Amino acid sequence: MRGREPELRAVLDLVRGAANRRGDVLLIEGDLGAGKSLLLSQAASAAEAADTSVAAAAADELSRFMPLGPVLMALGESPSELANEAGASGQVSTPIWLVEAARTRLEKRAAVGPLLVSLDDLHWADPATLHALRTLPWQLASHRLAWILARRSPDQGNDAGLLFDLLESEGARRISLQPLGDGAVAELLTDALGAVPDPGLLTLAPAPPVTRCCSPNSSPACWRRTPSTSLPAGPA
Repeated sequence: MRGREPELRAVLDLVRGAANRRGDVLLIEGDLGAGKSLLLSQAASAAEAADTSVAAAAADELSRFMPLGPVLMALGESPSELANEAGASGQVSTPIWLVEAARTRLEKRAAVGPLLVSLDDLHWADPATLHALRTLPWQLASHRLAWILARRSPDQGNDAGLLFDLLESEGARRISLQPLGDGAVAELLTDALGAVPDPGLLTLAPAPPVTRCCSPNSSPACWRRTPSTSLPAGPA
């Protein structure tokens, strides 16, 4: 992945940790098109290569109306079947019951072998999903289970940002993606077109901002320069 080497290393570290009962959580956020979904895809490929099962799904506008929708989709569970299961056991299929049912299924999956839970577009997540992701990672921290969660940012008006803040404060690693820098853009253009772009065009891009790719307790050395904005628009 051009320009995303540090982030890719973080993803590979997460996958390796799943087999070592580390219960790690990796948070990825960035604007539309920053590469969040591609990193999650790389995580899934690395997990499969390491014989780690993958439970993956993405939230969307309509999933907000289905409690725990993304988690249930990742686990391959049907809400109607879970509702029938709850009724057969004399329970009510409330969001809290669904979270407990998901926890039980995750425990069973992780008991068989390492498991990576990959959830994308959590800025669309429903409240039950956000509650589950607030509690399940630490409840299942002793299992062979890793989490990679992604959301679009900045995005006001939902609680996914608050979830990320809380998880980061408890030790989750958080990566904020910025637009690719000039060097990475030039490499991508060269890969795609087979020609080196004009250096004069790339010099118009501003200097890259500083961002963080570390846990909240890391040293200041963890702060680094992040790739700058993409190529400026050409003449109208």
